[in-house]
Amino acid sequence: MKIPTLQKVYDQNTTEAVTNDYPYGRLRCTAKWWIEERPKMGARVMFQTINPKTGRVNAPKKGNYWPVVVLVKNPENGHIENFSVSNYDSIEELAKFRDTYQLREKDEKFIDAWIVAKKRFAEKVQVKYTITEKPPVNIFEM
Repeated sequence: MKIPTLQKVYDQNTTEAVTNDYPYGRLRCTAKWWIEERPKMGARVMFQTINPKTGRVNAPKKGNYWPVVVLVKNPENGHIENFSVSNYDSIEELAKFRDTYQLREKDEKFIDAWIVAKKRFAEKVQVKYTITEKPPVNIFEM
């Protein structure tokens, strides 16, 4: 069974990823998470709080860009967590991510195409390493 994700957080005006009990120093405040997508950049998690003393909305905190990112509500403690894949992930890690989380159809197709491209690249490019042992160099005699 796949872990359910907060699919509606791609719209900044959603109320799906909001909590009214987020720590703000010794006080509690309202906090909101959403995912911002930009063409050619990817997606990133945005986070914003409301100052409980003044009621003013604080500036949003912007995360790093990732090809695919999801938000998940942890059922044990109710915390909002984000998970993502990067360009450095292996084929197995991409497949595990795809199989673990409920993704949007767009993201699932993207990861499937990405896996196929990585497999093709791995077949074409065969990297061979050779390790040769050399005597140590005395840098004081140079």
